[in-house]
Amino acid sequence: MLGGCFSTTDSDNIASKGVWSRMTAQSDGKNTEITVELNVENDVGTNIQLANNESLIAQLGQQQKELNESNVLANVSYSTNFATSQDGSVATVTFNRDDGSVLTSTATIPDSFTINQPLENQSAGKNDRVNVDWTTTSGETNIDIRLTATCTFKSSGLPRTITQDFNSVGDTGAYSINLSNISGLQSADLDQTKDCSSTVTLWRKMKGKADSKLAAGSLATGIQKRQSKTFLIKLDR
Repeated sequence: MLGGCFSTTDSDNIASKGVWSRMTAQSDGKNTEITVELNVENDVGTNIQLANNESLIAQLGQQQKELNESNVLANVSYSTNFATSQDGSVATVTFNRDDGSVLTSTATIPDSFTINQPLENQSAGKNDRVNVDWTTTSGETNIDIRLTATCTFKSSGLPRTITQDFNSVGDTGAYSINLSNISGLQSADLDQTKDCSSTVTLWRKMKGKADSKLAAGSLATGIQKRQSKTFLIKLDR
């Protein structure tokens, strides 16, 4: 997320109702990463940097950790990792403010899942469909899918990565990707004699609860992330 033209302001300059927050608790089946982004009023507002007298504390199970700052060209976020993952566990982030107030956001880790298709080393032509199958859940969740294909430029022989996102497709356990609709795979600039090494990544998402004292539209989300084995997209058929 790029917000506020890479500008920042200290958190103690902003009242809680003006702090927009996005909290995610993302598991890969082994570890859980908790991340928080803070902006003024909305997701494209000025980045908020924690003042020295304020903090973000994450709790997962019985473990507590303070979130650490990442600042890349004034694009500020906060994160920490827990070496644990359990379906249904509740992640909590408390925002401790200099006025003594405590803002709490929560997200539940959704059920883990397995990607059954595409299979490792299976192949599909650039105009075929790739069927994505995964294990379902009874929870109130949604699925985002990203196709990533690494192909080869015809002129230089250098790799080119093509990505296509399919968001909120429904957590039904099946989705079909029509490769003919992905313009990057149809490009004449690609070497048609070389296959594209490809994967699909799935994010199972469950809506959490951001503290009501934060700015309107603040978000909290629990996520399970998985990536498929590598399969091939053949450009010569």
